[in-house]
Amino acid sequence: MKGALAITLAFTVVACSDDGPLRTDPPASTSPVASELAPSQVTASTVAPPEGPPPCDVDDLAFVAGDEGIVVIRNTGPIECEVDVSDSPNRDPLMEPSIWLHPGSEGELAVEPNDGECGQHVPVTSVDLVVNGRAVAAPVGLPAACSATLVAIYTAD
Repeated sequence: MKGALAITLAFTVVACSDDGPLRTDPPASTSPVASELAPSQVTASTVAPPEGPPPCDVDDLAFVAGDEGIVVIRNTGPIECEVDVSDSPNRDPLMEPSIWLHPGSEGELAVEPNDGECGQHVPVTSVDLVVNGRAVAAPVGLPAACSATLVAIYTAD
């Protein structure tokens, strides 16, 4: 009985290990081969970008220091316009970079001190911005720090 069981187990192992002959080529595909892109994949989107106000003339904006860490931006111009600080080198890359301001309305730019490694911490009295492509030094009140980072811009009205 033990001999028959050993032969049956040996036969089962040999039979299970035989997966047939090795195939050298993959099976032929019945799917069609894409030879060119559809027109919708070649051209840009046909959806028009949303209408928005034009960029503000920086000369029509007033920048004043607000509460600690806040720059108040006032639109003194005659039209609604966009204030964009996306090109500012000290902007947090995760912040929304622009706001729209009606004539006479205000926005606020939140600024945080950076306490990184530097020679000496100094009071931060202004922050360098790039507003609609133009360099601006905006007043701000912050405690002594190495530098400052723009963290948020929002409408204040």
